Amino acid sequence: MSTFSALLSIYKNDSLNAVRECIDSLFAQQGQGFEEIVVVLEGDVADDIIQLLLKYDRSILKTYHLFDVKGPLNYGLPSCLNYGISVAESEYIVRLDSDDVSVLYRLEEIRSYVALNPDVCLFGAHIQEFNEEMTVPGKLRKVPIHSCEILSFGVWRNPFNGPAIVFKKEIAIQLGGYPQIASNEDWCFWALFMKLGYKVGNIDSVHVHMRAGDEIIERRRGKRYSRGEVDSLKYLYAIGWISLGMFLILVVSRRTIRLLPLSVLKGIYNSLLRT
Repeated sequence: MSTFSALLSIYKNDSLNAVRECIDSLFAQQGQGFEEIVVVLEGDVADDIIQLLLKYDRSILKTYHLFDVKGPLNYGLPSCLNYGISVAESEYIVRLDSDDVSVLYRLEEIRSYVALNPDVCLFGAHIQEFNEEMTVPGKLRKVPIHSCEILSFGVWRNPFNGPAIVFKKEIAIQLGGYPQIASNEDWCFWALFMKLGYKVGNIDSVHVHMRAGDEIIERRRGKRYSRGEVDSLKYLYAIGWISLGMFLILVVSRRTIRLLPLSVLKGIYNSLLRT
């Protein structure tokens, strides 16, 4: 029988209540629960969050504290996730972010999907966005379901929802883990799976409730994020996932979009860009 490790990273700006809701949703899964929950702490984390983590079943929730985490533009998320992958003990890694909530049936559906599709190495599901208080639903972030749709969609945009992704640990390690780039590290990682011919898919169901608001859109604009996005496009071109022409089109279009005013970017994000 396949085994599953949930993986998330926590850093200093994370909210205590959001982290609590996130982890509670993992322990509340219907049917057989996770074999383990791997939490990687990035640098200095608030003491109240550390105290919260100590209250959970330590045989299931395992914490690892990484100090002096360095990444491009000082983003340490890829390093934390790669460390978490390396120490996880299960066959599959189930990703989520520290402020998101997994629906109660998420793991049950994942187990059923894997039983029917053991050759799929990477898959995800839909995400329902909510406001910061998780009281008002927003956009439904749907992804293509069948592999042919995913492959064609994935040239232009990320065909998976990062916080709802599941992948085989062994394959992830063989591929070197998340690339050390400043943004879109998940899209780049998934592209490597697809480029090398590993079978992919998506579950036609909502698996994660995601906090989403103007703060997320604000983080995805400006010169700093734009530079990181260009780096990710360079990576996609370097591995042969996109052509030179596609690279140039995406660089120009995305750099232009990321420098737009917040109000304009919000409209575009809500209607088109879901990466």
